[in-house]
Amino acid sequence: MISHHTIRRENTRHKRWVKGTHWIITLSFLALTFSGFVILMCHPRLYWGEVGNDLTPALFELPISRNYHHGG
Repeated sequence: MISHHTIRRENTRHKRWVKGTHWIITLSFLALTFSGFVILMCHPRLYWGEVGNDLTPALFELPISRNYHHGG
């Protein structure tokens, strides 16, 4: 009878390339999230459609401080 405790640890681990690609995806996701947050903090208005600027009405505007660098 084979015991469940005799399973080798080497067979249950992921390969190095799998770990590497997971880390690359994780770091890419964090960079994308951070850059999206920075863009949202600079311009907290969300638009729907092809254009969006300070002259068109926003679909949703976040109640955070305005960006005073561009006069808005």
